[in-house]
Amino acid sequence: MLLVCAVYFCACFSVPEQHPEIAKVQEASSLNLPQLHKYTEIPQDAYFISQLAGSKKALCSIIYDGIMNFESEIRFTEPVKENELKELMWLLSYDCPELFQFSGEYAYYVRESEKEHVLSIQPHYLMTKAEYEGAVLSVEELISAWLNETALMDDYAKEQLIYDKLIEVCTYEEDGKHSGTAFGALIEGKARCEGYSKAMCLALRKANIETMVLTGSAWDNRKPRSIRQAHAWNVANISGSYYHFDATWDDNDQFGTCYAYFNVTDDVIAKSRELDEVYNGFNLPPATEITHNFFTQTGRYNYYGEDVSQLFREALERAYTNNSPLVLFRLETDSQAEYFSDNLTKWMKEWFEQKKLSRGSYTFSVYPDSRVFCIFDIEYSSFNAAMP
Repeated sequence: MLLVCAVYFCACFSVPEQHPEIAKVQEASSLNLPQLHKYTEIPQDAYFISQLAGSKKALCSIIYDGIMNFESEIRFTEPVKENELKELMWLLSYDCPELFQFSGEYAYYVRESEKEHVLSIQPHYLMTKAEYEGAVLSVEELISAWLNETALMDDYAKEQLIYDKLIEVCTYEEDGKHSGTAFGALIEGKARCEGYSKAMCLALRKANIETMVLTGSAWDNRKPRSIRQAHAWNVANISGSYYHFDATWDDNDQFGTCYAYFNVTDDVIAKSRELDEVYNGFNLPPATEITHNFFTQTGRYNYYGEDVSQLFREALERAYTNNSPLVLFRLETDSQAEYFSDNLTKWMKEWFEQKKLSRGSYTFSVYPDSRVFCIFDIEYSSFNAAMP
């Protein structure tokens, strides 16, 4: 007797009306793309799957081929242990962002006498094969347009452009049908964290930048650490060094991209999240450099021993000169961040008075784990005197 079980990777699913972009099937020749039925081998840039032992990698290949060919049931030549299958399905879902026709949900079959051994699975598809063909073309078209702007850029500039583009086109939505996929982020413009991270992974790999998706539990350092939620983000190899980045947390509805989590180290990321156990045993490269951190690259990184108040006033002057309502500032140590936080109100008041501003105003956000301060909505319109 066979038993049917179901596994869910995502907490929420909804079924909105079909998005018109899915149904759009264009000619593959217009983008010089190979036919989809040939996409049966796992790409070599799948970071974690490429590290698997022979038997596990072979099983991943069977499942990948089945999903790419929209098989309703994928049968195994040998029974697979339930825990092993769960791990491999997780890796396929996150290490192969091109599988955006697959929801991450599947049913599996076992014999009643051997409930821990799986005989076959039935993936849950979000699209038909024809819809997927149209979706792939739409995604390829968008990413190709972005990459056309990066022809003469180094890896860091390519990464930042793609990061900014994604945050520009996507807004956070937890429960959309495609919110957990790269398609949802790139084409529908609505995604949760896994959609953001898969979209970044897919686009950066197209730019020949080694990239992976990581998952774990995360918490907001401004709230009790016991309040955790499942989360996904990325690591990429930028000019020979690895960096974490999190487009979901850097997408700020009030002022755009804050870059608090753009190319940060292991130490920064460990302050707000913990990796899932699925990554135990994998070779995770260390991320310890700050060379390609946004604040280092743009001269906004304030090292220990520097005059924080003076550097902040200089940053305000630059924003004022450029008529920018935004100042981004990162500090090297917790003591600097505490000092900055304690004095920010006083420094802003003094600066407004120096500029003879009668009704100066601003808003700010603090990211304690990365020690980033975002001062935004700085009001320049009510100055009483022209800038000297």
